[in-house]
Amino acid sequence: MMAKGKVTVLMGGDLHVQRAEPESIFAHMGDELRQADIRFGNLEMMLTDIRKPLAGRDVATLVSDERMLAAYTHAGFDAVGLANNHSMDQGIEGLLRCIELLDGAGIIHTGGGSNLAEARRPAIVERNGVRVAFLSYTSVFHPSYPATDQRG
Repeated sequence: MMAKGKVTVLMGGDLHVQRAEPESIFAHMGDELRQADIRFGNLEMMLTDIRKPLAGRDVATLVSDERMLAAYTHAGFDAVGLANNHSMDQGIEGLLRCIELLDGAGIIHTGGGSNLAEARRPAIVERNGVRVAFLSYTSVFHPSYPATDQRG
């Protein structure tokens, strides 16, 4: 930890875990992860055992099994961004299940939710007296992906 008023933020992009031992994926980064005050990453693949790809997809639909959550909790991720080109690959049910898992693990999220207001809510992490807000937005690739007032 650094002195009050200063924080070290480690940010990672396009995080995707799908392996026999999920906790092992960030092993080579252990020192860097432990030294950071805040760990944030773009959760590229939703964590869900729901397999309901949206109809009409013309590209691959990707997902991480729910048990892969252990990789992120073991590595100490504080927050993740959910808005990306694969966030709705398993439909709204898959996205909401991922959010449920993240909430249960205490990992704050931004860029997804059950409606537009939730999707736009920042992930706020406070360390050493400093509040850091993360936002997650993306260009929408499929017409049924955008958040609306009624749906995330």
